[in-house]
Amino acid sequence: MKANELMIGDWVECTYWTPSKQLKVAEIRRIMDDEIKIGVYSDDLILIFRQSEVKPIPITPEILEKNGFINYTDFYMWKEESLEPIHLDNYDEDGWRLRINCDNIPCECKYVHQLQHALRLCGIEKEIVV
Repeated sequence: MKANELMIGDWVECTYWTPSKQLKVAEIRRIMDDEIKIGVYSDDLILIFRQSEVKPIPITPEILEKNGFINYTDFYMWKEESLEPIHLDNYDEDGWRLRINCDNIPCECKYVHQLQHALRLCGIEKEIVV
């Protein structure tokens, strides 16, 4: 991943080990030149990772369901009162087709951070949990 593909608040996968803890996902807290600075919630610990050490998190049915998306036969939908419905159709192994208020959004939506970006661009403030 490249730093210019990420925004503050994006969830990414990384690997960090201590004798007592293993980190698998983290939220971007700061982006610096060629490095990505990531904050870990549990200890408010700040870790710095190189771009090569950070990977995108694929969108899975489990992540969608954890975030309130309802599984219909051929798509997932999230709807909150006064907001437009968000549909994700799993159209192939390369990603999901994103529709907001039944309009196709021409963006790639294969990873959690891409879904976060699309929601932000549409003015939808939804906290994604991984």
